[in-house]
Amino acid sequence: DTGGYGDRFYKVHLVVYTEYASSWVASGTNLVKYSPDGAEVARIDDSLSEVSDLVLNSNSHKLWVLDRASNALYYYDTFGRLLLKEEDLFQTPL
Repeated sequence: DTGGYGDRFYKVHLVVYTEYASSWVASGTNLVKYSPDGAEVARIDDSLSEVSDLVLNSNSHKLWVLDRASNALYYYDTFGRLLLKEEDLFQTPL
């Protein structure tokens, strides 16, 4: 870091599915879908606190997202529309 603030680490999750060659990319509270040419196709940033994992169903192109900070599980369609939100499914260990 040239600003003198030490090292900065960025946690990025990447999921790629080959049918359309599109990519879902998550970092912190943002989740973005990119086309093969790098254009932004969809963005989900209104309800996530801290994305910790992504799983893509390659048959239906539906996306499961685990939000560690809010202990919630989200289910989105291929366009980023929320289909299901389950809260309080997980508990943080003491």
